[in-house]
Amino acid sequence: MKQQLSKYENSQERAELAEQLRLVTQSQAYLGLIILSVLLSYYVLGIQKKQIECMILPQKTQECAYLPATQKISLIAGILVIIALSFFFCTSVRNKSSDFTSPTAVRQEERSILASFLVLAAALLRFQNLTETA
Repeated sequence: MKQQLSKYENSQERAELAEQLRLVTQSQAYLGLIILSVLLSYYVLGIQKKQIECMILPQKTQECAYLPATQKISLIAGILVIIALSFFFCTSVRNKSSDFTSPTAVRQEERSILASFLVLAAALLRFQNLTETA
């Protein structure tokens, strides 16, 4: 273990590793936002399921009167996704490398950035649909 630590005594290498650690830590936090968004969406589906049951089973009318509205919860879930996807898109653009050794690597990175952009665009469109139905 000591040999491995001494390998990174160079201050520039240590700074690069510290930056990588910061980026990984931030990525975990933003993935947490996505997970929270999925859990909120799952919760909304549970509410909607109960609402449908209330329409089918009139004896559940009393229970159904206390179900929360789902619109605001869905909007919060959408905002969380947009925040996280914006981080990942900006990170992919910011970390674009210019010292590739092959055209294939350049194309792969460009496709990765495009994919990040398209996923973010899809989330923004979905959010716009949510706000229009509010």
